[in-house]
Amino acid sequence: MRALVQQIDPRVGLSDVQLMSAVVDETLMRERVVAQLGGFFGMFALTLASLGLYGVLSYGVTQRTREIGVRMALGARAADVVGLVVGQGMKLALLGTALGVAAGSR
Repeated sequence: MRALVQQIDPRVGLSDVQLMSAVVDETLMRERVVAQLGGFFGMFALTLASLGLYGVLSYGVTQRTREIGVRMALGARAADVVGLVVGQGMKLALLGTALGVAAGSR
């Protein structure tokens, strides 16, 4: 590039020649880093929320072990018991989501 410009007009000097793609990459570097950090922290928050929900559900099932045993002894199907536990978990997840959205929109 320098030789071509010197051939056309020797009075013109080039100091910093870069490809446009390199200039765009350098310009967008900060935004990419921020996006990657946001993604990382989002995944971390999702992992913590999943572990928290698992812990609460596990505790609830442990507390209701006798009730579940009685239901099974009286003829409840395993699918009904699983539906009961999953329904309880969905209620907790929806409540947490609603509270999080409400708190986050302030």
